[in-house]
Amino acid sequence: MIEGGMTVRITEGELARDIHAVLAKVQEGVEVIVEQDYRPVAVMKRREYLDTVFAAIPVEPFTKEMARAAAKIDADAKQNGRVIPFPDLLTGATALHFGYAVGTRNLRHFQMIPGLNVISR
Repeated sequence: MIEGGMTVRITEGELARDIHAVLAKVQEGVEVIVEQDYRPVAVMKRREYLDTVFAAIPVEPFTKEMARAAAKIDADAKQNGRVIPFPDLLTGATALHFGYAVGTRNLRHFQMIPGLNVISR
């Protein structure tokens, strides 16, 4: 990848080899131009990236009911000598409320939440 300011030009092969790094750059606000034979074939921008993410992932409100569930999970965990970081606790309580699974590589914290379906590669 060749970086110049807020624009990155990459080949399709580079995109395929390291798509997670490319998406991280887009998320940071870097414009990514994908080229084939030195001609642009795609441009990825932060706004488009966020629109794609928000269209694919529902944004749900956090309610008092979920807060009560999070408080109970937290209290039970602390009673057993475990601490679940607050953001993970809220994410887990929200997922439980809506019946969602959580896809994460952070198994340690999310597996402490009883009944939560945790997906990891």
